[in-house]
Amino acid sequence: MAKFTKEQIQEKLLNRKKRLIKLEVSLPDLEEIDDQLALVELSAKDVEFAQNASKGPDGQTNEVSTLAGMVSRALVMYETKERIFTDNHIDAIAEWGLLVLQPLGNAIRESSGLTQEQARKN
Repeated sequence: MAKFTKEQIQEKLLNRKKRLIKLEVSLPDLEEIDDQLALVELSAKDVEFAQNASKGPDGQTNEVSTLAGMVSRALVMYETKERIFTDNHIDAIAEWGLLVLQPLGNAIRESSGLTQEQARKN
């Protein structure tokens, strides 16, 4: 195995691209878009954004809104890597049925190395 200097390792880590993982889950009643979607690995800042965006006036984090925030950041077109939703879509995404949100959430957590509790932390 090759040895690297501290600077080379630093450069590799700083220039690492987020993983793109093809969405292998078929979404109920949306089968026609199978094979067109992918997930981009979430960063810690993406998860923090989703958590902050989901806090209500009482300061409590809403788990569904957190999940919607993660979906808005992670779901992309497979071929172009273009985000499908903006951060402004979180409320609309939170209205989706759980038959769609739950499998997406599980796939996002798995592809980003998150446990469910890490995704919920305030």
